[in-house]
Amino acid sequence: MEHYEKSGLAQEIIQHVQDGNHGNDHPKVSEFIKEGIPFLTANVIRRGKILFDRCYYLGDEWLDKLRIGFAKPRDVLISHKGSLGFTAVLDTEFENYILSPQTTYYRVDENRLIPEYLKAYFDSNYFQRLFEKEGVQSTRAYLGITRQKNLPIMLPGIQKQHEYVAIANQFKGMMEKVISSSAELPTCFDSLSQKAFTGKL
Repeated sequence: MEHYEKSGLAQEIIQHVQDGNHGNDHPKVSEFIKEGIPFLTANVIRRGKILFDRCYYLGDEWLDKLRIGFAKPRDVLISHKGSLGFTAVLDTEFENYILSPQTTYYRVDENRLIPEYLKAYFDSNYFQRLFEKEGVQSTRAYLGITRQKNLPIMLPGIQKQHEYVAIANQFKGMMEKVISSSAELPTCFDSLSQKAFTGKL
């Protein structure tokens, strides 16, 4: 199991980390529309998915109005303000996504890091506890970009990543069917995560 912190190699593998635009250019409620580019806030990320029916949307002109915060399909999303640690891998339903200041995207070299693996790592008990500890240091939970970049990333070889994602997807399907009535599968999933992130998978 390789362990990368803030280093040149980490920057090659995780190519870009960025949150949404801050400041006066933040869109107002009156500027949202019914269809367009999804504007992603923390409250539309649930159980690993984007709730598009709860999203606000913006027109294409906002790609020129805003300076930063433009996510793409296959980026890994994590909420970092207010509600901490909600994750998703952005799908191909939209060409562009615009982030609020509550959310961060991670863009990776998929030849070396699978987005679904990075999401699973972010979902692990280890990372969630670390993220919460680092983020709950003020009156409102918040973990900015600079501090996020200093968090460790545990990275096995690409084959191990594929193996982990395949097994995790199997457990995810089972969990979705019985999670309301069984405590055993989430326990198994946590055990699987611990093995993966300690190099025992």
